[in-house]
Amino acid sequence: SLKKSIHDFESALKYAVFTEKNWQLYDNIGSAKKTLGDFAGARAAFDSSIVLTRTNYYSLLNRGVIYLNYDANNLNANNAVEKEKYLKLSILDFDNALRLTTSNTDRVNLYNNIGIAKFFLGDFAGALNYADSAIAVDAGNAQSYILKGNARFSLGDYEAAFEDFNKATEINPQDANAIKGRDAVKSILESEKKQSGKR
Repeated sequence: SLKKSIHDFESALKYAVFTEKNWQLYDNIGSAKKTLGDFAGARAAFDSSIVLTRTNYYSLLNRGVIYLNYDANNLNANNAVEKEKYLKLSILDFDNALRLTTSNTDRVNLYNNIGIAKFFLGDFAGALNYADSAIAVDAGNAQSYILKGNARFSLGDYEAAFEDFNKATEINPQDANAIKGRDAVKSILESEKKQSGKR
């Protein structure tokens, strides 16, 4: 079980000297705790891994995801100052991880994560730019078009947002966020059309 794995990794650390060679143990603990929903414990483990080796892509990615999804949008969702702090920390980790990978899949994931963080910071143009960067690498990623659609929607470009959500549903017809976004924009466009027809 994951709990036993964590116990084994932590037992191994008790007998290990705190050196760069042990970053993998912390990374394993962090991954297991993240899976179990212990995000604070996972972040602490990833912190230790990153202290030992600042070039660990997975620890940077995982800590960035925790900053974004847990610290910013869960734990501090109603605290604007703390939320902003953790969103900026997530961008820093994703940006550092981006420098450590040449994998297109990783790059798309990181561009989207940075874009999502920028979106929550209210930087919709920045979110749009990162969505475009992700699409330039892989035009078949539905999440990139959802991010782009949300950014364009927030910028008031409803027709373009509809196209983006529609593209996302073409790529993944079952994606609930793409369908929800497309339907919401469609409703606004239809309402605007009715209003203009009344004039």
